[in-house]
Amino acid sequence: AAMAMPFIDVWSSEMLKGQFLPVTPNAEQVDAIMMSTIQSSLLEAVPPQEALDAAVAEIESVISG
Repeated sequence: AAMAMPFIDVWSSEMLKGQFLPVTPNAEQVDAIMMSTIQSSLLEAVPPQEALDAAVAEIESVISG
């Protein structure tokens, strides 16, 4: 059935090149934390390692429930 789909050749060739992102529990919250981390480093001059260290604790808390 898939072979009858329009443009299946394009889709299947691109699948060979692509990567799937890992499924993460509460991915939207993790994404928001990462965006905030990047913004704090870029816009508020928080040192990158300091921003990442804070993000680790937040992300672990979100993932652990």
